[in-house]
Amino acid sequence: MSEGPNVLGVRMGAELDLSMLDEKEAEKVRKLVESLRSVRISGSSPDLGRDIRELVIIVTEEFRFRETDVPPELVPLLDYLRKQARVVKPKK
Repeated sequence: MSEGPNVLGVRMGAELDLSMLDEKEAEKVRKLVESLRSVRISGSSPDLGRDIRELVIIVTEEFRFRETDVPPELVPLLDYLRKQARVVKPKK
């Protein structure tokens, strides 16, 4: 998951490798990711306001949606990913 810059321009992201997690934690993540398959996510909009972050989740495909349009089914997955998120350094 990657979140757009906040007021300070800091980007947060989390990268998970299920093979590096214990089986219980990996199964928890698998179940949370299944929620992506069950919701229809709105496409990215070019008229996103600068104060609205775009959330991006990439599993085997990319899912994008506005922070203001998070389907309720995805809240547990986003909560989990936010707990895993760390500052992402800009690419040079």
